[in-house]
Amino acid sequence: MSDLQETCTNGGPVLVVPAEAAAAWRGTDHGDYDRACNPTEHTNLDYGAIGGVTVGDHHAIALDLELLTTFLSTSNGGVILRNYEESPITREIAEQHVKDAKDWARWGKPLSLTDGRLFLFDSAFPGAADPTQIEADEGVLVADLGAGTYAIDIAVTEGAELIRLTRAT
Repeated sequence: MSDLQETCTNGGPVLVVPAEAAAAWRGTDHGDYDRACNPTEHTNLDYGAIGGVTVGDHHAIALDLELLTTFLSTSNGGVILRNYEESPITREIAEQHVKDAKDWARWGKPLSLTDGRLFLFDSAFPGAADPTQIEADEGVLVADLGAGTYAIDIAVTEGAELIRLTRAT
């Protein structure tokens, strides 16, 4: 078992949404899930993909495919890691993937967080302001970064895709 919180999906994208916008996500209702499956700013990675979606007045991210997804806090933000293998990503493994990542590329629009948290969960399910009220089958990962604006960079290592969130302001 991993010492990091994790989530996954039953086949569709993982939604990465600012906490203050999560209640506006309707999952399969009103076409939100379809938007996550066909996002704007779409970039294919080695196995999955990353795309931008709008949730209310906020920018959010859709991470394609049912890859095990976890979050590693860093001193200036954090890194979302997506594992190709079915085994959990431990803190030690996550830190090694971050060290191994060499070719980071800036991606998409920055994420602005008023609440300071991101909720990550199966995009097929409706969101909520309280993560305990989101009934996603594979759970909800809560990433606490602190209020601010975060630049997004992506990289791929042997066995993992990484999305780095770095405080810009």
